[in-house]
Amino acid sequence: MRSKFTLFLTLLLALVTSFSFAQEKTITGNVTAAADGLPLPGVSVVVKGTSRGVQTDFDGNYSINASSTESLVFSYLGLKEQTIAVGGKTVINVVMEEDAELLSEVVVTGYSTVKKESVTAAQTTVTAETIENVPIPALDQVLQGQVAGLSVNAGSGQPGASGTIILRGRSSFNPNANIEPLFIIDGVPVDEDNFRSINSNDIENLTVLKDASASAIYGNRGANGVIIVTTKRGSFNQPLSVTYRSQYGFTDLIEPNINFLNSTQFLTYQRDLGAGAGNGLTDAEIAQFGQVNTNWQDILLRQGKTFSQEVTFSGGGENSRSFSSLQYFEQEGTSLRSKLQRISLRSNLDARSDKLTFSSNISLNFTRNDFVVNGAAGGGSLDNPFLAAFISLPYYSPFNPDGSLNVTGLSNDPITGAALGPTGFQNTPFVTQNTNRFNTNREDEIRAVISVSGKYQLADNLSIGTNAGIDYTQENDLDVISPVSLRGQFNVPNAAAQIRGSRREATQRVLRVNWSNNVTYTNTFADKHNLEVGAFTEYFKQQFRDAGFTGFGIDPRLPNSILGLTSGQTADPDGTTPYVPTLEGRSVDLGLFSVFGLVRYGYDGKYNIEANIRRDASSRFSSDNEWGTFFSVSGRWNISKENWLSNSTWVDNLALRAGYGEVGNQDIGFGQANIFATRDLFSSGTGYAGNPGVFPFAIGNPDLRWETKKSINLGLDFGFMKGRLSGSLDVYQEDTEDILLSAPISATSGFTTILRNLGELRNTGVEFAMSYDVVQSNDLVVNLFANTAYNKNEVVSIDGEQEFVDRGNTQSLSVGDPFGSFFDVRYAGVNPANGRPLFLDVDGNLTESFSLDNRVILDKTRDPEFSGGFGLNVTYKGFGLTSLFSYATNVWRNNGTLAVVEDPSLVGIANQSTRVLDRWTQPGDITDIPDPQFFNRFADGTRYLEDSSFLRLRNITLGYTFNSDQLKNHFKSIQIYVQAQNLVTWSKWRGFDPEDNNAGSFFDFPVGRTFTLGFDINF
Repeated sequence: MRSKFTLFLTLLLALVTSFSFAQEKTITGNVTAAADGLPLPGVSVVVKGTSRGVQTDFDGNYSINASSTESLVFSYLGLKEQTIAVGGKTVINVVMEEDAELLSEVVVTGYSTVKKESVTAAQTTVTAETIENVPIPALDQVLQGQVAGLSVNAGSGQPGASGTIILRGRSSFNPNANIEPLFIIDGVPVDEDNFRSINSNDIENLTVLKDASASAIYGNRGANGVIIVTTKRGSFNQPLSVTYRSQYGFTDLIEPNINFLNSTQFLTYQRDLGAGAGNGLTDAEIAQFGQVNTNWQDILLRQGKTFSQEVTFSGGGENSRSFSSLQYFEQEGTSLRSKLQRISLRSNLDARSDKLTFSSNISLNFTRNDFVVNGAAGGGSLDNPFLAAFISLPYYSPFNPDGSLNVTGLSNDPITGAALGPTGFQNTPFVTQNTNRFNTNREDEIRAVISVSGKYQLADNLSIGTNAGIDYTQENDLDVISPVSLRGQFNVPNAAAQIRGSRREATQRVLRVNWSNNVTYTNTFADKHNLEVGAFTEYFKQQFRDAGFTGFGIDPRLPNSILGLTSGQTADPDGTTPYVPTLEGRSVDLGLFSVFGLVRYGYDGKYNIEANIRRDASSRFSSDNEWGTFFSVSGRWNISKENWLSNSTWVDNLALRAGYGEVGNQDIGFGQANIFATRDLFSSGTGYAGNPGVFPFAIGNPDLRWETKKSINLGLDFGFMKGRLSGSLDVYQEDTEDILLSAPISATSGFTTILRNLGELRNTGVEFAMSYDVVQSNDLVVNLFANTAYNKNEVVSIDGEQEFVDRGNTQSLSVGDPFGSFFDVRYAGVNPANGRPLFLDVDGNLTESFSLDNRVILDKTRDPEFSGGFGLNVTYKGFGLTSLFSYATNVWRNNGTLAVVEDPSLVGIANQSTRVLDRWTQPGDITDIPDPQFFNRFADGTRYLEDSSFLRLRNITLGYTFNSDQLKNHFKSIQIYVQAQNLVTWSKWRGFDPEDNNAGSFFDFPVGRTFTLGFDINF
């Protein structure tokens, strides 16, 4: 009995002892960096094999519960991971060292990643910190000023509107060619709109491949450069992290640099010219009628709003990780009815084993966009609120006698009593309001980018990989002109119709499928020779489907349903009103197959060389020309690693780069005549004597071949003062050959032109970028950064000996001159003796006669000569201040807005600029505004060709971050910030927005000034 009791006590003691050892205890410590001894905030501390983990606070401290038998894993991006057994310790301090190998492998290039010190081409990486939390729904506009040589011209202030991205100048003067870069998201080529609509908070980094030595591996699609987007991923051995982001903001209109007449001034001006309602009025009458002085901006425009809510989840175990996000974004524009709503969802998953890695990426978003008609899209339509807000007659009241808002217009002029047309020019503001209230112009989009990729390690140095992805877009358009609207009552389908209004519905579906496969061999010999060889295949397929209809005659009882349309039968007594719906549709399939390979070799970290070659077959060309061959070769010399410089105390990095490449361009336009440019096309319709038939639509040219760009780049990378000063300098020349142009042919063919490979264009330029830490201490960091780019292009040849093409507008195509040079008669002011406008003839002599024969090529284009950005980043303890300025110089555009508001022929129907008060009135007057009787805005030459160079404070953000200690460990961190977009713009441009992608301006929807309050909470 005694022995049994003793055995029981022994077992109980062992159990208690074992349980006490297995009990968790609190482990604390501090994590610092080996490089400088400073504390490291944000280091992941995880109990190995579990999901339990914490992050170090702002001072590098942590506290976590673990048992003596467990181990802690310390990890941080760019530093070596450490695993430390707990044992009997309760305090574990860790010093983390840099992982040189990991730090070097953060640069993404074509189809792979390379060490930063081995990059041989011209490329720039934009990190997440510079583009996060910017309240702009179009990603391209966030990039302006961030990358040397990359220019983003805003197309409109309409929420969600995209601009045009041009990298190193325009590479083609084919008017139908796509001049934008190729966009890649997580290995999948996507269209421009899918790139622009991505949630910028989901982006880890964005790499811009500039020269052909970098982009040639993309073959025919890399002629305009490549932008590669890598989205965020979770971290292995990282506990679940949840972040909630919220933003609220408002947008104010940036008014044009034009002052307008008030009612008294305008009526007096009309009286002086003997036109309009002011003609013949006395001073007393002008004073009486001038009491109505409507500011139409207050009626037709508004303060825009921005609202964004987002939540992200990130984390991972030992062999898997995930990142997901969900965002709702809403933005109202400064014009009534303009509004964008977007829901974005992302899910990225990764898994790994000893030999296999797998990744999947899913990005979905739904966007609803309600549009207004602006100058760029509507050609100055009376529905354009930015035209109506500034030129509407100020002595018209916006209200009915009962005080309600007038949305149906005036029957008679309130001063003269003259009858007014219901949709006439004088009723512009009422037509605009009516359209905003009753009509619909809406676009719904569903976008999906889905990809899966895998890599299997066949042997130590040999791997195979695959990446398959789809890019799908469905766009549904709805345009309704209500039968109760002014447009419906008096214009649609025509003025005689008794059943009015129209409804257009159209659906466009685009599916892109991309599948690439590779075999890659990598090895290091004798610790100095690094070799990588890759062989690839790629298949790309694009399907485009478009179908729609426009129906006429809507039953007012069913204005919002397709059931309200007429059956298509003529119902009016006149028997002539066309109610038969019009149909539209298109079906296009395009394909591309490619085989290519690359070789990279590096010696001792000092010398690197890379070469690639690619063969592409495109369905756009005939069988004789469908294959194209593109290649590049480039090298790098890391001078700072030479023995005679490696021990320098002030040189950290000094390297020379050189590269040459040839890339093609098959993207010559998506119109029918361009897609099938190698074939004869036919169309159907009423032919001879009104009989139905088929007739030639376009003449094909089976000899068409690729446009080809040949590029050479020389570059210098530098870093000094232990990384405080770093940057790069690049010089390039790019020649685009075999540019497609329409050439004249004999009229006996039944056509006047045919598409041929004719032209050559050259771009030369210099790019410089730098970053300098002015102050670098424990609490305070002050960083200055800047980039600038110079670009000049030149038309080298057009068609053999032909040296000039008159394009029938104010821009020309001339050998030896920049593409898009303005071609016009030079305006020389006003003759002070008689008030007539003066011009220069071709020889530079003054003349009062305007003649198109006196047009000359001007050294002025709409593309900037210099462009770039600069800014300041300051962090002090928890405070952060960032700013970004962008600029462009020697940019010229025709100011159609100013031309209209100075046109005296419109004085009876449209308000005018106050500049007309300074017009010539008597001999001896010195002015640039001629006597109104000699004004002709259709024969004014360069009078309104203006310098639209600008300097813009694009973004400024001030924030404060509370760390976990300040928050008593309830949250990991909370960041609160305020920011402003487009706060100040300096420009000589006398219009709305100087930063526009149009050669001319006519009351375009301007980009607004946005103020935002936001906060991020990290759980």
